[in-house]
Amino acid sequence: MPQSAQINEPPTVRTIYSQVIGSPGTFDQDTNINEPPTVRTIYSQVIGCPGTFDQDTNVKIYFARLKNFFAANGITQESKKRAILLTSISGEAHKTLFSLCLPEDPDNKTFESLSDILQKHYEPKKSYFAARHQFCLARKNHEESVSQWGARVRELASKCSFGPELEIVVRDIFVVGMGSGKIQDRLLEEDASAASTTLGKLMEVATTREANINASKEWSKETSGAFHFTKQEGFLTQTTPKRTSGRGQANGKEKCQVCGRSNHDTGLCRFKNYSCNTCGVVGHLAPMCKNRGTKHKSQNKFLTENERPGDHESSVELIDSFFAINDISRDKLKVAPYRVKLIIGGRPIAFEIDTGSVHSIISESTFKALIGPKVIVTNDVELSDYVANRITPIGKVALTVTHNDKTIGIWVYIVPNGGPPILGRNDIATLGIKNVFECKFTGAEDSVKTILKKYPNVFSEELGTFKGYKISLTTRPGTTPKFFKHRPVPLALRTKVEAEIDRLLAINALIPVDHSEWATPVVPILKEDGSVRLCGDFKISVNPVLVSTEYPLPKIEHLYARIAGAKFFSKIDLKDAYQQLVLDDSSRALTTINTIKGLFRYTRVPFGLKSSASEFQKAIDSITKKVEGVKVFIDDIIVSGKTMPEHNIRLEQLLKALGSAGLRVRERKCTFMQTEVEYLGHKIDGQGLHTLDKHTIAIKEAAAPQDRSELKSFLGLVTYYTKFVKNAARILKLLYDLLKTGAK
Repeated sequence: MPQSAQINEPPTVRTIYSQVIGSPGTFDQDTNINEPPTVRTIYSQVIGCPGTFDQDTNVKIYFARLKNFFAANGITQESKKRAILLTSISGEAHKTLFSLCLPEDPDNKTFESLSDILQKHYEPKKSYFAARHQFCLARKNHEESVSQWGARVRELASKCSFGPELEIVVRDIFVVGMGSGKIQDRLLEEDASAASTTLGKLMEVATTREANINASKEWSKETSGAFHFTKQEGFLTQTTPKRTSGRGQANGKEKCQVCGRSNHDTGLCRFKNYSCNTCGVVGHLAPMCKNRGTKHKSQNKFLTENERPGDHESSVELIDSFFAINDISRDKLKVAPYRVKLIIGGRPIAFEIDTGSVHSIISESTFKALIGPKVIVTNDVELSDYVANRITPIGKVALTVTHNDKTIGIWVYIVPNGGPPILGRNDIATLGIKNVFECKFTGAEDSVKTILKKYPNVFSEELGTFKGYKISLTTRPGTTPKFFKHRPVPLALRTKVEAEIDRLLAINALIPVDHSEWATPVVPILKEDGSVRLCGDFKISVNPVLVSTEYPLPKIEHLYARIAGAKFFSKIDLKDAYQQLVLDDSSRALTTINTIKGLFRYTRVPFGLKSSASEFQKAIDSITKKVEGVKVFIDDIIVSGKTMPEHNIRLEQLLKALGSAGLRVRERKCTFMQTEVEYLGHKIDGQGLHTLDKHTIAIKEAAAPQDRSELKSFLGLVTYYTKFVKNAARILKLLYDLLKTGAK
């Protein structure tokens, strides 16, 4: 606080400070009481600390802590309890309490009365029926661990007033809400009527089962057979290990009794929870079914008869993508099918792209509904699905299809049953679809939209607030404050500057002050949308004496190296960047700016401070460090994945982490699920790192430098892309030599 500030401290509070072992709360510019010098001494005698109460604090937990604080310090006097409460709540909460007590003064009320007023205001009484309804409908989320689910059930139950039946009700919802699967199956084996079957015991059973399942998944990954994808002429093809000639055995191993393969033991088969397409029984696939004569109704996608299951040694990923095998242990597919729209008879029809099928296929019902009367030619092929069930088409039909202004004729085989229409790889090639991943698949778009809808708070328009910690600014010892007058603003920008100041005031990023020892002029920066960004010219005031934050920014080449091999990318733009970080009270005076509307002080980290970028990078790294495939350069985040499912998992993990940290994202500046993106002045795709035409053209068209200043600018432009130029250092040496003193 400036030395000229007035202190308005009630005498009763000063007396309390000298007697009470308590916490006087946090002092900021909105508080009208200075902290006496004796408080630091008093703190050293305190047992515990109740903390500061504000509108985001759980009011019940706070008053429970406060009462324990009184007990620990032997505080029994009513006046002391009231004084500690009033000095332990934030400025905003104190204003609210003052309003709620009108026309009386809070100092004239008892501690219990003030406690009731605050609790009723910050936690209004809720309907028990609504709370119980929410409790009974609770279900474990897919991303929740067992322990997290148990904690959430307890929290929901705390609002329901169940009384003596609480333990039983919470236990039952814990089991029922777990959802079908191996963990719930194990819990249902317990005797619910036994007194020993408590929630604690069930949680122990569930967490043990969860750990075993996770370990089994990792083991299965390590022991499963090899299966590789390679690219050939723009298409996905497969390479598999060579099989031995021995019938029923490979490398001396017996066949798996679940799927019939020889590259793993029966107990480790990844299909043991799948249902048979022949008999419908769980535990084996059709090739190992004893009832091969009885067909079980199912939807199948197709391969030609030459593509037998024996030629596809493993990979559940291939099966999930191309074939509908029933998995009762999974609630959702990993990724939606890839689709392309073909125009047939003036009508758009969505075909699933299936590079595993040679021919294009359509079901009889879809053919009749969407295409109508056509001449059906006699069938000339025999098809089979993955599990060797033979399928004889009704016939084939010649169709004229259009895709991306290209019109061709294709043969489509009509089958009695089946799922959506399939576009086979022969017709994919004829239509010129060189890479299926370059299509705008509706399934991919829908999967991203589903993820985004889960985190509406991350994309809200409000200013984000980083929950991790507040930013502290420190100046070198002996620093003298500097005060600069405001600078005149061009008339054309005046209205925009005033509007930006008003906006920052509205979101509480700025607060007005009457006087300050520090004051920095502002520089308005015109943005692409026509608005201005207000930047303090801190290089002439605070920056020279500010202690730098020792946190390095990542090197561009290191970021690129870590996402090598990825095929799918999303770019995330953090809204308002640095201003999502909150400054602590003692640092705000350093950020005072002098404007055409007066003096204002930042409550958030401003643009222009030399430590802003490092502080922001440090904060974002602390949030994203555990998410694979995510790299950050200040406020630009890139999410990468080698497959669509991998990309989507990482994208959701990132959004969840950002939301938990209180940060906000500007959706209109984000791009999702792209096969190539522009990032930090380069283009990134599945093939690697590339230059951008707009930058290379600028280099080619740059005028020849006429002086040292122009030469420095040119070298700065060229140096950005030197990694793409062979022998760049040798080529540029002559130009760098011209920068030396005395060079001509």
